[in-house]
Amino acid sequence: MANTDGKQQLLKLLKTFLDKQTKALKLSTLTGFCFYTVLGCVYDMSTTFGIRIPTTGEVIEVAFRTHYVRWENPLAHLLPDETKVEPLDNSAQGIYTIGDIRKAIAENAH
Repeated sequence: MANTDGKQQLLKLLKTFLDKQTKALKLSTLTGFCFYTVLGCVYDMSTTFGIRIPTTGEVIEVAFRTHYVRWENPLAHLLPDETKVEPLDNSAQGIYTIGDIRKAIAENAH
């Protein structure tokens, strides 16, 4: 019982510290990623990209970007470069088409 109380107290102290001390500030946009600092650590914002099927309105996830870009769908690389993609959970940050995704994946290798 005391161990659980200790964990709860520690979590409460940590939450209080983070609530008072954490300042998430947008630093810059660098190579298509927005970076934020939280307690001195740098994090990049991830984004999932999808294509909308015109006949059904269904969105299919095709790629994911974090500190690099990768395909999420094994057939997505077969789509034409001009196929429009949409960011599903963040901002586009320079990726608007399958061609943009292909280019970003090629840049991963450098």
